Amino acid sequence: MRTSTKITAVVGGAALTLATAGVAFAYWTQNGTGSGNAVNASAKDGAITLTATVPAGLAPGTGGAVSFAASNSSTTTDGYVASLKVTSITANQSCSVADFSFVSDSASTTSLVNTAITENTIIPAGGASTALPTGGYLKFANSASNQDNCKGATITLNLTSV
Repeated sequence: MRTSTKITAVVGGAALTLATAGVAFAYWTQNGTGSGNAVNASAKDGAITLTATVPAGLAPGTGGAVSFAASNSSTTTDGYVASLKVTSITANQSCSVADFSFVSDSASTTSLVNTAITENTIIPAGGASTALPTGGYLKFANSASNQDNCKGATITLNLTSV
């Protein structure tokens, strides 16, 4: 074997050994535990306000669509309305509120007072009004009795979120 071939073989073998040694490593495995935590805000800085848009100018035997909206006075946190209820119907004068009914649509006769109405809507922080997807219908019955006490009355749908 020539000297240059011997030197190349020795140098090549040394390089192979160093290359193999460079990628070889050893380690021991260990078990471990740990945790992390964060403290959330302790109080909300706002409130959800529900509103109903009730048709104006109702007269006995008429009705109209009711829409709902919500606003969130928080400056930092979005709110959520899963559902809402019309808890009662009131009037600002001695009008018989028994003549009014809140139902799903103009053809319905089933009262939705105290029935959860699904909304499932995020209400962004900042106070802007957000329309809710589900509304209803307010009917003014045409009863056989005198309904003059309802002339000019303001009818209110009282709401709560559930």
